[in-house]
Formats: sequence, structure tokens, C-alpha cells
Amino acid sequence: MVGVVETNMGLGSVSSGGVLYAEVCAALYESQQRPLVVSFMAGMGGEAIVMKEFYWMTQKMTEAQKQGKIEKRTHWVGFEE
Repeated sequence: MVGVVETNMGLGSVSSGGVLYAEVCAALYESQQRPLVVSFMAGMGGEAIVMKEFYWMTQKMTEAQKQGKIEKRTHWVGFEE
């Protein structure tokens, strides 16, 4: 399981999120056992990413790992419940 914390948005990106997500997915594409990858848009506009948000991201990753699939490719941290 790989969580990518993004602080910038990549317009037109396949993930509707940041540019780093697409790069990580491309780098892992040929892996024998491709891990689940999820993008977290956080710290937008230079805001600090607080510990509570890291716990939330960890919870989302733990849920995805248990289910064996991701809920959605990109989560907007601080804007979702």
C-alpha cells in the first residue's frame, strides 16, 4: 500500500489530484505485485498538514488494505469526513 501526499494539483491528471500520484503509479507499473496507490491532496495553498490529518490518511489506507481495494484514487484532506 502506497499513500502519496500531494501539495500541488495536476490539472488534467488521471487521478483528478496531484502530479506525483501519476509518477508513482508509472514507476510501479511493471512491479510483480503492484501495490494499491492512493493520493491525498493536503496542505493546499501552503497550509500546514496537521497530525490529525495524517491520522485520517492512515485510517483511509488501513481501510483500503483490509478491503484489498481503494475507495477512490484521490482524497481531499480536510474536505472529506
